[in-house]
Amino acid sequence: MEVEIGEKKFRLMITADEIALRVNEIAQKINQQEWPEPPLLICILKGSFMFTADLVRRLQIPHSLEFLQLSSYANNLTSSGEVKGLDSFSVSVQNRPILILEDIVDTGLTIESLRNHLLHQGVVSVHVACLLFKPGSFKGSILPEFCGQSIPDNFVIGYGMDVAEQGRNLPDIYVLENAN
Repeated sequence: MEVEIGEKKFRLMITADEIALRVNEIAQKINQQEWPEPPLLICILKGSFMFTADLVRRLQIPHSLEFLQLSSYANNLTSSGEVKGLDSFSVSVQNRPILILEDIVDTGLTIESLRNHLLHQGVVSVHVACLLFKPGSFKGSILPEFCGQSIPDNFVIGYGMDVAEQGRNLPDIYVLENAN
């Protein structure tokens, strides 16, 4: 199955059923984690909103939820390396365990920047959960503890992820054609 957005063609990579299985596995691991107190879950917008919605419905632990819009892609297919939006919290994070929720960990620079910012704010701990991880493009030092699936270093859309704000609505995940 393929989708076309503008002049770009994408082929099916991960079905909605496979995504649901991965989200269930991540939720089980988070539920089994020892938390000193209910964690603050930070959903990184915009791409993580579907992952977050599905994940929190499966969590059995007490938690609270914050949304944070960060950007390092703009409308490009690769990260600029510059993370914008770190100072947008509407709640105090001090003395709290944090669980960052990411749709995809690519270079790792976004979560590394956010983690460093949170540690300066006095959080107890910072953990990362992601649906997808690209080990081939990873440049960070913070690996996600809760990860659904590793994928090749190719551009993907669907399930909240987009190309120039298009494709977020797709229930499956698609990879850019001609990607290995």
